[in-house]
Amino acid sequence: MNERHRWMIATTLLMLAAVSLAGCSGGGEKSEEGTPGAAVQTFYGYLSEGSYEDAQAMYSAEAREIVADPEMFRSWAEQATKNNSIDKVVILDSTIAEDQLHASVDFELSFGGGSTEAYSVQLVDEAGEWRIGLVIPK
Repeated sequence: MNERHRWMIATTLLMLAAVSLAGCSGGGEKSEEGTPGAAVQTFYGYLSEGSYEDAQAMYSAEAREIVADPEMFRSWAEQATKNNSIDKVVILDSTIAEDQLHASVDFELSFGGGSTEAYSVQLVDEAGEWRIGLVIPK
């Protein structure tokens, strides 16, 4: 393999890594780590990359009971992400309740075709981690 081929392969790999990282981050402005908004962005990052088990593990104990069937969850995830075409997750509003254990996040998903969808989700702090409730369309 000559130097030109190595350079082209290295450049291609770097571009693929950059695109992959952008997709995993959920795009948009990144929320501060450990916040409810960051939990939502991480959740949709997992969904976008097809890491359904990781996404499902982010649900609250109560929500996990409802989404326990992996095949139903996968079907919902593929529909919710429009088959992994989320470009970015934009946090519109994030509020933590006075008890510091409950939060609500309003957010918008932007898709590859230019469409957007707005949602709301309740989160609960379980053992120091923000856990996702059921996502509701706005």
